[in-house]
Amino acid sequence: MRLSVLLIEPDLSTLDIMADMVTALGHRAIGVLTTAMAIGALQAIKVDVAIIGLAPDDPDGIAIAALAKSHQPGIKTVVSSGKHVSRIAMPTIDAFLNKPFSIDDMRKTLQALYPGDR
Repeated sequence: MRLSVLLIEPDLSTLDIMADMVTALGHRAIGVLTTAMAIGALQAIKVDVAIIGLAPDDPDGIAIAALAKSHQPGIKTVVSSGKHVSRIAMPTIDAFLNKPFSIDDMRKTLQALYPGDR
């Protein structure tokens, strides 16, 4: 199954690398830099997964995950961060991807969200 993956990452270089990984894994990557762009994408296109990059000083990633679930109830959400993120009591988060990560880490995360589809 080819997934549509929305990448929300404030750092352009990191966003480009993430998009390359997703594409190399055979999926469709849609990259955005801001919350406003993410909202626009969620309203305009159906996506299977949103990978949300958390900036160390910006907790909005958790809010974006909740927003993604409200716009597209079937969406899977992944938080990507280089900082420790509490994994307790976050029903809007389906998986975590710790930075830095490899393409293999990305593949395993997507497979865990959609087992048997790859």
